[in-house]
Amino acid sequence: MDSVHNVGSLSYVSQPVSIREFLESWQSALADEPIVLKRLPKTNVKQIAGIMNVSRSTVQELDTVCGIDTLKCPGQVKVRDDATSTIPDDTELVTLRLRKSELEKRANSKTYTHRLYATFRNHRSVMRTRVPGDKLIPMTVRDVVISVQIYRPFVGEQSCKYKPLVLDQELRVLGQQKLTDLRDAITCVADIALPVEMSVNPDMPVNTRCKDIYPSGFFYINGTFFNDLRHPEAKDLSSVIRTWGATRPNQIGEMREAAMEDTQFLDLSLRVGLPYLYVHQGDCEHLIVFTDIRMMNIEDSSDVSKYPIVSSNVSKKRTVCIVCLLYNARWVTYDDCLCSQSPAFFCDACFRELHYDSSGTKLGPFTAYRFYDKNAVLP
Repeated sequence: MDSVHNVGSLSYVSQPVSIREFLESWQSALADEPIVLKRLPKTNVKQIAGIMNVSRSTVQELDTVCGIDTLKCPGQVKVRDDATSTIPDDTELVTLRLRKSELEKRANSKTYTHRLYATFRNHRSVMRTRVPGDKLIPMTVRDVVISVQIYRPFVGEQSCKYKPLVLDQELRVLGQQKLTDLRDAITCVADIALPVEMSVNPDMPVNTRCKDIYPSGFFYINGTFFNDLRHPEAKDLSSVIRTWGATRPNQIGEMREAAMEDTQFLDLSLRVGLPYLYVHQGDCEHLIVFTDIRMMNIEDSSDVSKYPIVSSNVSKKRTVCIVCLLYNARWVTYDDCLCSQSPAFFCDACFRELHYDSSGTKLGPFTAYRFYDKNAVLP
């Protein structure tokens, strides 16, 4: 498949990195270093003088001459945050001209302010992988930390030739972990959805989720389908693709299969920056991108049981009811005779008021399903 996509010509994609060889090379280089990571104490003047083989007075002089205070100009006024709110018109500094233009837009347009707020709100929030107060659990072996980005499912539309991808999650996994650990950490509303049409009886008790009915899934990495067959009813979703690929060996190349539950990340060779594929629920496709491969450091949690760790989440705008425009959508309808659009999203109260009479009888033809907004029901 690398030849199909001409991976070698992509500047943002690295050469294949063998995770096991990467770990072994660093284990050899750090053989004399302690495994347990500790913060180094702050070096004092005496230690620096001994390392540099100079006198203490020389080190103190260097600290004075090269200190941060020497970056200030004589008579420099400390700049306050509110001091730049009034900017002269004749300024020659580009940064001040841009700031002046930005402040004027915010002051003269509420729409611009709201749009700016929404833009910053939707930026991903970075989470600490180790928080103060965590117990430092001694490590017995060194390990590799791999960062992986999960994108929201791609939905193809004939009327839209290009649809930008949306980052959903960023996780950190260890080299010793298996691919099933990553799969179990990926959150998607397709797994918790109810596979039942409920327009006749919206109060129908349903305890089965889609993940219980369709437990199958696979990762496609470097020409290999890693199938999750832990569940007794799981199926090999890749068999149809491999059968199709076998008829085009010269175009696509060999397609292999392996068990996800038997494969560690140490067994893989990954290209940093290259999109790989995660498929579940039959046709729910997520692109995944490995963005970093490194050794564990002091900033990482040494508690292996916490991995995979969510390092960042992307906050997106919630889906609201199209009637009240206030509450989160809890129902989605299709081919709704009472609505001009399909699909249509409703909160629970508006859905029942619009589609049922006082006795609970369905009004008009439509199909209805429970709707789960990821921003409202999943972390």
